[in-house]
Amino acid sequence: MKTIQKFPGLHIDDSFLMSIAGTVFIGIGLFCLASGKLTTLSCNRDQANQNSCHLASKGLFDFQQSPVQPIKLHSAQLEDNPMNKDAARVLLSTNRGYLHFTSSTSDDKAKATVAHINNFIKEDQTNSMILQNDKRGIDLHFGCYSNAVGLGTYVIVRKSRLSASVTKIKILFLNQKPN
Repeated sequence: MKTIQKFPGLHIDDSFLMSIAGTVFIGIGLFCLASGKLTTLSCNRDQANQNSCHLASKGLFDFQQSPVQPIKLHSAQLEDNPMNKDAARVLLSTNRGYLHFTSSTSDDKAKATVAHINNFIKEDQTNSMILQNDKRGIDLHFGCYSNAVGLGTYVIVRKSRLSASVTKIKILFLNQKPN
């Protein structure tokens, strides 16, 4: 095994550094898998022409979805995304204040979503509406890729340690003097 000696007296094994890298990749992968969400806005109109909506988010590791209290939807509007000039967020005005429906999406898609929600609020003919914002795809792919790289480094470290141990055993037995 190679040893990196940048500081006198400090010996760091390559397999140790590879293990740290594998742990970092697995941590990033798990974070990505946990951060992808499916947000659903479902609204129904009752006999008094009042809308009652539910806004729920569900991720990959959300096994049980807690019951969500209904909200009354007043309007939807666009909010600029400070991280990306070409993207926007959909902001819902409700009886509980402002809630984000999308974290970031293309400007055209966000405008169409806002128009659809506002049309539902204004028009009396539509009895229900269900909109979904699915952000699990890219997070799932990147998370799986990152976990695969992390696990791959652990396999490489394990094999290199095993081959180094076998080599040490061979040297020990071949260099041993007969009694």
